[in-house]
Amino acid sequence: MINTPLAAFTAGLVTSIHCSGMCGPLTCAFFAAKPGSPREIQISGGIYHLSRLVAYATIGGILGASGHSAAKALFAGAPGRLLPWAFVVLFLMIAFRLDRFVPVIRTFTAVFHRLKFNTMPRFRMSAVLGLATPFLPCGPLYAVFAVALFAGSFLNGAILMASFAFGTMPLYWLLQSQYFRLQHRFSPGSLQWVRQGLALVSALLLVARAISSQGEHLSKVTCIFCR
Repeated sequence: MINTPLAAFTAGLVTSIHCSGMCGPLTCAFFAAKPGSPREIQISGGIYHLSRLVAYATIGGILGASGHSAAKALFAGAPGRLLPWAFVVLFLMIAFRLDRFVPVIRTFTAVFHRLKFNTMPRFRMSAVLGLATPFLPCGPLYAVFAVALFAGSFLNGAILMASFAFGTMPLYWLLQSQYFRLQHRFSPGSLQWVRQGLALVSALLLVARAISSQGEHLSKVTCIFCR
């Protein structure tokens, strides 16, 4: 069986590269721009990631339950068996930059800016920013949310999106604490190539694993009939 939480973690790692070149000025820079000690910046980063994890897991659970209910009503089955292939499609979309064509809800942008993060105390800003991050009009993020529809249940959807959130944390945290120091060292173009390469490799590995798993299943079935 394909480890879909691991695939979700990898998707988070790949997608987080997008933040450094596209969403960084909107989210990551808040932490470096607001006055505070290095310790306060680290604590606020932890609050941000915890609240973002809760938000992602909640939305993932809702999507997983919704997808399961819709599949039972329309197809008399569960969508979970399609989940690995949904990840393959996601990684291929990222590898060939098709995720930028995913429709986004622009209304969320206005709501996001009305929150006025700069007027909030640092720790409250971190919590609100984390809870609001899933509502950014981001094509790659919407694509991952679509994958969560195939999770098969509320719990699986929550685990999937929590794994995705954990995958985004290493680079996010680094950017939030070292944003202005790192933004001049890595160009958006070089990061984009890394992102596309990782996505393509991930897609190929998932396909290879899926074919291998199918071959193992067919071998077991053949052995049963041979007895």
